Amino acid sequence: MEKRKAFTLRQIVDRLGGELVGAPGVRINQVASLENAQCGQISFLAQARNAVQLKTTRASAVILGMDAQNATDLPRIVCKNPYAYYAAVTGLLNPQPRPRAGIHKSANVDKSARISKSAHIGANVVVARDVRIGVDCVISPGCVIGEGTSIGAGTRLYPNVTVYHGCRIGERCIVLRHSPMEQPSKLNGTVAQRKTCRKNANISRLLHELSV
Repeated sequence: MEKRKAFTLRQIVDRLGGELVGAPGVRINQVASLENAQCGQISFLAQARNAVQLKTTRASAVILGMDAQNATDLPRIVCKNPYAYYAAVTGLLNPQPRPRAGIHKSANVDKSARISKSAHIGANVVVARDVRIGVDCVISPGCVIGEGTSIGAGTRLYPNVTVYHGCRIGERCIVLRHSPMEQPSKLNGTVAQRKTCRKNANISRLLHELSV
């Protein structure tokens, strides 16, 4: 069995941003909940009511919001959105193989759409008029991308995500199908800022943009 790749906390922060507090050389090879984490794993605190678990967790490090940065003496990464950061670390530690570039024969792509030759467009994807899809993007099966939407380089949309017209998604983002957002939404840094997309934009939970 192949040994799982590990990253030091310093390497993680250098790649994903955030403020490192504590030993930079702590090695992390997986993510886990505060309750179940073991040595070599990193967890996160998203809600204050779970702060008591910081006293008993076996995690080697934790991800905390700015308001909780002094809640533990464990090595920690402090950031604006612990949930989003945890998702980015999950992707870093568990990289998915990138599918082959090209457009699946069952995809419905408007002829005005501008799609990078290195992008992957999966089965039954619908791409509307004037959409722009950047270099190395992965649009998974069943996604629907509305008119005039722009998707930055290296972004991955997981299966069955619906992005309504006029949305802007930045570079190296992860978008999962989760729940509709009823206000205008934009990926900006580690937070979903409600500024850019049209109302009732059914963008799924917007997790993380590495290019701040």
